Formats: sequence, structure tokens, C-alpha cells
Amino acid sequence: MSQTASFGALRFNQILGLLPWIPAGPVCDLGCGSGHLAAAMASYGLPVTAVDIDADALAKARQRYGSTVDWVHSDLRTYRLQRDAYAAIICFNVFAFIPNGERARLIGRLKAALKPGGLLILSSLNEQDSLAAEKLARASNQITRKPTGLLHCGELQERLCDWESLFYFRGAAEVSGFPDETLESTRQLSQIVARKPLDFGPIDWPALPQLGAGLAWHTGLDSSLVPTQQPDYMEILADHYLEPHQDSFIAQLCQKHPLTLRSQNLSIGSARRNPGYLDALQRLLARTNSPWWTEQLAYTHVEGRENYLFHALPPTEEALEQVKQNLRQVREQIPTPILLENIIYLHPFVQADMDPAGFMSLVVTEADCGISLNLNHLLINQQTLGMDPYAFIDALPAERLIQVQWRAKWSHPLLPELVGVADKQIWELISYLVKRTAVRAICLEYSPATELPEILLKRLQQARILLGVSR
Repeated sequence: MSQTASFGALRFNQILGLLPWIPAGPVCDLGCGSGHLAAAMASYGLPVTAVDIDADALAKARQRYGSTVDWVHSDLRTYRLQRDAYAAIICFNVFAFIPNGERARLIGRLKAALKPGGLLILSSLNEQDSLAAEKLARASNQITRKPTGLLHCGELQERLCDWESLFYFRGAAEVSGFPDETLESTRQLSQIVARKPLDFGPIDWPALPQLGAGLAWHTGLDSSLVPTQQPDYMEILADHYLEPHQDSFIAQLCQKHPLTLRSQNLSIGSARRNPGYLDALQRLLARTNSPWWTEQLAYTHVEGRENYLFHALPPTEEALEQVKQNLRQVREQIPTPILLENIIYLHPFVQADMDPAGFMSLVVTEADCGISLNLNHLLINQQTLGMDPYAFIDALPAERLIQVQWRAKWSHPLLPELVGVADKQIWELISYLVKRTAVRAICLEYSPATELPEILLKRLQQARILLGVSR
């Protein structure tokens, strides 16, 4: 288990600093006490359940912070924790009040209740504390005379040996809430923040959810939509929200809409890529709980430098092997399925071992990816290369075609003469796709500045009808 050096005990502000690394999903604060931490996490944008055995403390917390937190009066030993359900579980300075014989079982329950990638944040007294001789809780079997709830040296690392340790502390710290002469005193603590391993099992493509009709999100879009225009999901551009300080906005957006991610800087066809980019993507994917993410089957890095344009890969065996190698590395770090988007071909390649559809088919089947079919790109290639869009669709593996996307108002900086695509062409293609593939989502791009709201509503409803989903 890897360890991060610690220079002090984990306290309130340090826990708040961990929030961007907590995945989407409910958080459980066991032994919440005054409820300050639970309320802070809820205001950040996380759904929080706070559990405590002290009914008076819960009543005060509820009165102070309201219903933004689900306040539960219960003994944490009997509180039901669902398996693989929580993004984070916090259990701060509670173990001292748990019978010693029940400690191992409780830690096991906490581990099982976290979903893959979730954080377990534990703090409690260790055997060097002066309260080690006290019996702060009575053992349920009435037999043991050992001190209760102490975390012995190395116990947390041993019980979480197959987890990633983000933080570990053992030593003296100021804490409150223990029997003593003062409300706050120096205690000997053991603390850990550990992440449950991600699930890198095989992708079950038929089990991916049907999301319906979505919109590509941009600033101001959400506030411009009335309830009747709300999409079934929003697609956000990951590159705009990779920094942790932007995470609170995404956490709150998650409460309004299901989200999917699109990235633009992976450069899947380049020989060299930025490993830090994958770390940031994985954090954001965990935050949004996106069922998949998309990236263009292209390259943007040339000799290690970003040139901010998507370049089509030559459909050659050499390019195929490079892409497959890169995707294997991505899969080793990010378990979320990736959908590759078809790229614009400005001109035919002089060197080609296969056609573009054959190249894409080999990539997605041999590297275990899905497809997000960009209809604008497909119809532009019809005009630049004479490529038959229906033949292109027929050549793709139908079970891997997961998402369709298109934009009504569209232009390309290198093809200014090609502007927009007729609605009739688009809907004919979508209808054809839905009948023969596994499409689960249709993503539209919409601009309130140039398009009427009633047009958006019509498009969303038409997409839902074709997908067979109701609203």
C-alpha cells in the first residue's frame, strides 16, 4: 500500500481539502456530532447522510443546518450500510466508544460499503493514549476486559493493505468529545485516508445505460432552459474543469443533471502523452459518475507539443498499433468505457492500408472501445471524400455504437464553405442508426443566442421518440 507523508493530524480543513477527490454518490458521516462537517460537505454539493447516537446533538444540528443533510439517529453498529454504495465514509473519533471485539467487524462493514474509488476516512485513539485503560463502551458479550475501540500500531495499514493510502498519521493531536477535565485535550490518535481499488473488470457494453436526449453544456445554457426544455443528460467538456478548485461547481451541476464527459487533449494517436492529464480525467470521471467518456480518434500533439487542432490519423497498420497501445495504457488507469469519435478527413491519405471505417472498426474491437458517431463529421466527409455515410455506418460494429452527436449551426475553420447540415439528412441518419445499432444517447449542441427554444424542444422530443424513451 502506497503511503503519503503526514506532517500533522487530519482536521476539519484538511478533510474539506479532500472533497474534490471524493467520487459522485452519497457520503456518510458516522458519529457526526455537531454536524459541522456534514453540513460543509452538503453545501459543497455532495449528498450527505449524518448518523449519530446522540439525539440531542442531532436535533441541534438539524435546527442549525436544516434539511440539506439527511440526519439519522442511530447506533452506527446497527445502522445499515449498503454494499458498494458510498463515495466516502467518515468515522472520526468514534471507535473509542465501540466494543473492542466489534472493531474488526465494523471496519469490514465500512470497507464493503464503499464503492470502488471511494474514500475511507478513519480517526481514533491508539493504545498509547491515556484513555487506553478506560472502558468507554461495554462489550456486547460481557466477557472481555480489554480497553475498547483502540487502533493499534500498524492495524489500519494491515486491514487496508490492498488499498491506496492517501494520508496516514499517528501521534498527538488536539481533539474534543472524550471524557476529560477539558472539552478539548491532547490525545494519541491513529488516522488514515484510504481509497478503495477501482474495478478494472471487463466492460459489459450491453449493460450501459440508455441516457436519452442530451445537450452539450456551455456557460449560461442551464439558466436559459425552462423545465420543458430540460435534457435527459448534459455532456461537459472535461478540459474546462480539470482543476480541483472548479470541482464544487461540477458537484452541484451533478445534482441537477446526469453528466457525461468529453475530453480534447488525450491525443490518442500521439506517441507521447501527458500522464497527469489521465489523473485529472479520472478524478473528474469519478466526480460526475459518467457512464462513458468521449475523445476524438485523432492526434493533437506533434513532437510533444499541443497544436490545438484535431488531425486525422492515417488508416495504417502502424497508426493502428500506436492507438491500441495508448488505449491499453488508458484502460490501465481509467476503468470507465471510452467512446471514440470519428474525425474529419480534409483529404485522402496517400498511404493507407485500409479505409477509415475499417480502421475505426479495428481500433474499437481490438482495444475494447465504443463509438460516439459525429454526424457533422460524417456528412462533411461525404462532401470532401465522397464517403457514403450509410456505408460507413454499416462497416462499424453495431454493438459498439453507443452515442450519436450533431450540431445544427456548424462550421470548420479549414472548411468555411461548408456550413451547417440539413435537419432532414440528420434525422434520416439517426433513424437508420437506431434501427441497426445499440445507440443509447443522442447529444445535441444548442446555442440560445442563435436558435429558438421551441426548436430545441422539438429536437429533444424527436430524439426521445427515435430512442424509444419517455419523459
